[in-house]
Amino acid sequence: MSARAENAIQQLYEDPGLREDLSDDEVPTMLQWAERQVAKLDTESPDDDTFETRFEALRKLLTSINRYIGRRSYSTPEEQTAEMDRIAERAGTLGYTLEEDPMSFEAQGAVDNITAMKALLAKIDDGEDEPRPDPTQEPTVEDLM
Repeated sequence: MSARAENAIQQLYEDPGLREDLSDDEVPTMLQWAERQVAKLDTESPDDDTFETRFEALRKLLTSINRYIGRRSYSTPEEQTAEMDRIAERAGTLGYTLEEDPMSFEAQGAVDNITAMKALLAKIDDGEDEPRPDPTQEPTVEDLM
């Protein structure tokens, strides 16, 4: 990992504004996801200016996720919709597209904040938290079990 990525990750951990609405149990889920996003930005950014621009977009996205998840138990449906719209917009600046109904998991009973955050983060990056198999590679015996 480059020095710029390590510095960016440190900034995320030091910024209380990114986690002020989350409980101590919820923070690691978001920050671990953010670390993976910084590493991805680092490899995809050809220069420091591009990296900084995209890193700032990630910080804005994290701020919205913090607000949405941390305040969802007491915010109005209108406030939730507005924050989700900001999340979708900010995710879009990083090249992610949220499905039309990104919060449908709540209707399936996933209502605690950690589960809700994991589901939202998975929808933002389209499940890239898990390594995807190489489609050109033949499946192994382990893949079939």
